[in-house]
Amino acid sequence: MAETKNFMAKLVRAWPALPYMALGALLASVYIASSGTAWLSDSEINGGNLSVLTVTMSLSAGGLMLLSTFAVPRVRSWLERPTACLWAGAVSSLGALIVILIGPYYLTPMLPYPVIRSLFFIGGILFGVGLGAIALRCGQLYGALPPRQVILYVAYSQFVVGASFFIVLGSPAWAPVPGGPSLAGMAAFVLLPLAAGILASFSRHIEQPTPTLVRDHSRRSLPKSFWKLLAVVFVFSCIVSSVYASTVAVSSIETTRLVMLARMLLALVLAVVAVGIEGDRLNFGKLYSVVMVASVALVACLPLVTVLHTVLAQVVSLSSVVFELFLWCILAFIVFQRHTSAVIVFGYGYGAYQLGNGIGWLFGSQLVGTLFGAVGEVFAYMIMALIVLACAFLIFSEREFDRLFAPGE
Repeated sequence: MAETKNFMAKLVRAWPALPYMALGALLASVYIASSGTAWLSDSEINGGNLSVLTVTMSLSAGGLMLLSTFAVPRVRSWLERPTACLWAGAVSSLGALIVILIGPYYLTPMLPYPVIRSLFFIGGILFGVGLGAIALRCGQLYGALPPRQVILYVAYSQFVVGASFFIVLGSPAWAPVPGGPSLAGMAAFVLLPLAAGILASFSRHIEQPTPTLVRDHSRRSLPKSFWKLLAVVFVFSCIVSSVYASTVAVSSIETTRLVMLARMLLALVLAVVAVGIEGDRLNFGKLYSVVMVASVALVACLPLVTVLHTVLAQVVSLSSVVFELFLWCILAFIVFQRHTSAVIVFGYGYGAYQLGNGIGWLFGSQLVGTLFGAVGEVFAYMIMALIVLACAFLIFSEREFDRLFAPGE
């Protein structure tokens, strides 16, 4: 055991960014789960199971993160234990394994439908709860870093997501049961959450950590701009995820590849900016405005271009990825600058994002068709675009960024 700990300490010394790549494994787990390429069988063609798992996973992760804000000292001390993330990763992997085992070519023919459905929900809840706990630990790690390192490590995490996706996509398509998911896909689906927990647990071997600061565990330490940001995060996540969920059943793998390539290109740009001189002067207020304007325009144009409808939906999903990366950086900056508890900031901030994602998927997969039939597709998309526009520039404008990062009293 001592030799193992010594080896891990040497590994972290050789690659200081290793513990922070837990974020990459975490995001890769979420992406592979919500894309369905690693666990769906050929009989599941309508996107129903994919939507149910994504909704269950997102609501469970978001609910856990929001509930953690009501017991901050206890959650913080638990997350800092060496084995906490290992247990969280194991719980999430167990949930993924349950989802695999009850597939149509495995236990579904042997068990009654109510049991299979219950196990499916249990697997999704375990998967999301474990990832939510790991996300809180990643928030603690990133909140202790200066802004330039946050941007750099967030960029590195995207390369982990891209590498995981293309490894699964390019691996042999051999499946243990004909028609079921591939062995490589199942392995990635089950093992990536555990990998995220293992990487996060490496944080105990970080040398020369940032001096421990007295963190304010009170919600009163957060400015009003933070709560406005939460409103925008929730609404934006709801709208964008509902748009993507309404087209996921007809999305092609070729379009998904293009979106992933664009995601890795974005990561490269972020890494260059973080390493370069301008890394400390990156204006997130301007980037926020650009992302929101682009998202509003894309959502509004979706019903006007029928041929490229699914392509534009994937582009809207890419804008959500960009927003998520900027949100992660912003939350880490708030923790670092205002000396606030990461459990509170990420619990509310990223928890609201996951909660909005789950509600949006539920709306997009179950109710958006009814909305289109009632008011028309063009008018429905215009309403969603106007809601995002109002939240982006009336509730939380670019000027709010200056207030959000203004020095505390």
